[in-house]
Amino acid sequence: MTKFCKNCGCQLNENELYCPDCGKATGNRHVMKYCPNCGEEIDHDERFCRNCGVELKKPKVKRESMLDKYRTPIIILGVIFAIVIVAFGAFSALGTGSVQEVHVDSIGFTIPDHFEEDTHLKIDDNDSGLIYKSKFWQSDNDYIQIDVMYSEQYVDAREIADYMGGEKATMIGHDGYYNELEDSYSFSFVESNKLVTVYTSDYNLLGQIKSS
Repeated sequence: MTKFCKNCGCQLNENELYCPDCGKATGNRHVMKYCPNCGEEIDHDERFCRNCGVELKKPKVKRESMLDKYRTPIIILGVIFAIVIVAFGAFSALGTGSVQEVHVDSIGFTIPDHFEEDTHLKIDDNDSGLIYKSKFWQSDNDYIQIDVMYSEQYVDAREIADYMGGEKATMIGHDGYYNELEDSYSFSFVESNKLVTVYTSDYNLLGQIKSS
């Protein structure tokens, strides 16, 4: 499907993270893949490794179909949830100040206690050695989603984080990259060679999530 920049209308390539005309973030999040045989970087639609010739499995559509249930008909490649973002004052009124401890894979966090996990949106996937885990919590019109991605083969997660890019920041007790997406906010960091990305519907939620 042809994509266009929502800011200036410029036609976009499938995996472009920023508009080549105006520089506006497109909302795409490109996940790098590697050949399980030789480690060569591959495109998501390649059937054979260009370096060693091994046949590659067709990638699975992971979160796109899941997210379609929680977004408007405008689908942004790279998986972004579309929900209503409430004002910070309204969120503060809802919050109780208490927290709960949660884990995604081996990575622990504390999040506001009034968020409840939606287990229907939980993902635990292993695609050709690329392990992908995701959990989702919701409270009224707000959500928190935490993704953890790593490989059984040697893959430098920090190199992937640098490739994804964003504004360098320190949040959730880590140095990483902050991105303001079309209808959500994200912060990515690396822990134990695992790429961790936290998505929220409200920017202020990033300040209430801590690494435990």
